[in-house]
Amino acid sequence: MVYPDKSKVVCAALGATAVMGVLYRRLRRRLMELEAREQMREFAALYTRGIDRLDPNLVRAPFTEDAIMDIPNVDGDLPIADFSLGATNFLGKSLVSSLHNISNSHVIFAPNMKTAKSEMYFIANHFKVLDGTVVNAAVYGRYCDSWVYKNGKY
Repeated sequence: MVYPDKSKVVCAALGATAVMGVLYRRLRRRLMELEAREQMREFAALYTRGIDRLDPNLVRAPFTEDAIMDIPNVDGDLPIADFSLGATNFLGKSLVSSLHNISNSHVIFAPNMKTAKSEMYFIANHFKVLDGTVVNAAVYGRYCDSWVYKNGKY
């Protein structure tokens, strides 16, 4: 009976283990990315739901307490607490209703997965009364966000 060279068997086993380790790390990173992308979509859905329902608490819910809004055509950075109250008050006075839709998104993760940047496009249907008729004053734009991984979430 011929027995295989033990050193070849050990080398093959070590090689297979190394390959499995690489595949595991790639799969783990891919799963982390997919989970993060879903968290970010949920974040946008919760935020826009709060805007559409004119609920400042719901608007703030996905943000950290120290979050800052950087909004075009608004001077300076705006704390989320101030933004949530101001936006819901303004929209409540000026619109009949609103409906936000999030469309395509793109996320870039840092190599260490500790931070990320995203861009999500939106269409905000703002229904208001103009000359006695309800019209859609739609707004098109994008949310450009910076994310930090903390406590298992972005």
